[in-house]
Amino acid sequence: MVTTSYLSPDPPEEINNTLRWDIKNNGPFFIILGILFLVMILYIFFTGPIADKVEKIDVKKQTEIFNKEIIAIKDQITLINEGIKKLNKKSDEIKSNLKSHIDDEAIKESIKDLEDKLTKCCEIWEQNKP
Repeated sequence: MVTTSYLSPDPPEEINNTLRWDIKNNGPFFIILGILFLVMILYIFFTGPIADKVEKIDVKKQTEIFNKEIIAIKDQITLINEGIKKLNKKSDEIKSNLKSHIDDEAIKESIKDLEDKLTKCCEIWEQNKP
């Protein structure tokens, strides 16, 4: 009588043949059993205590919140545009004030130049007076 150890790498021929016979003849049974097991796990996941912990999304509330945020952003954009328009008006006023100030300075300088030229002309006239 030959004894085989269960620690051997190869199972005995009798066990190996019976395993092959079970898998070969009962394969569809194992496949259906596996599918049922997966369905059971998915059912527990989606209906059990885990599903209660998952936050359910209310689409209507989310769209209302989203629309309110869009309206708030539009209001902020209009406020920014109004501020930009006010800044443009102020910059135009400052530019016009600077132009008038520069023009006043230019006029004063030209008047001084003309006065200097006039005084020089007068001096030359008096020197060349007959």
